Formats: sequence, structure tokens, C-alpha cells
Amino acid sequence: RTPASEASYRDPVLAAARERAVPAGRVGAPADLANDIAFLASDRSDYINAHEIVVDGGISSTLMDANKRPLDLRPSTT
Repeated sequence: RTPASEASYRDPVLAAARERAVPAGRVGAPADLANDIAFLASDRSDYINAHEIVVDGGISSTLMDANKRPLDLRPSTT
């Protein structure tokens, strides 16, 4: 939730629906991203390499679960 998206949250019904859609139970704030950046910039993350860290409260996992795809996407040869 940022100043640019604030208008989307003026409707309390829509705001509540968005919060329910996020597994973390709330819409993210700029501080959520800042906390992860601070961690990655610290010595505590010195053994983390080549990873994509998604800071979305779990919503991307929920969306992927709703759109399951077969593991093998190659066309059948039979």
C-alpha cells in the first residue's frame, strides 16, 4: 500500500476483500520491502546468493495454486 494505490483502499469493502486475499492477512506497506532490503544489506544475509525474494505476503503462491499447470508442458509424442 503506497500513496499511489491509496485511492484503491478508500472503499472499505474493497479494502477488506484485498486484505482477505493476502495469506499474511494484510496488504503490504513500503516498510515490508524496506525491512527485506535492510536484511539483505546486512551481514546476516551474507550466505544468501542467487535467490529471488518475493515480498508479497504470499499472494503469488496463492495465485499459482489457483492456476495449477501440468509439470510436463511438452507436447505428447504418442
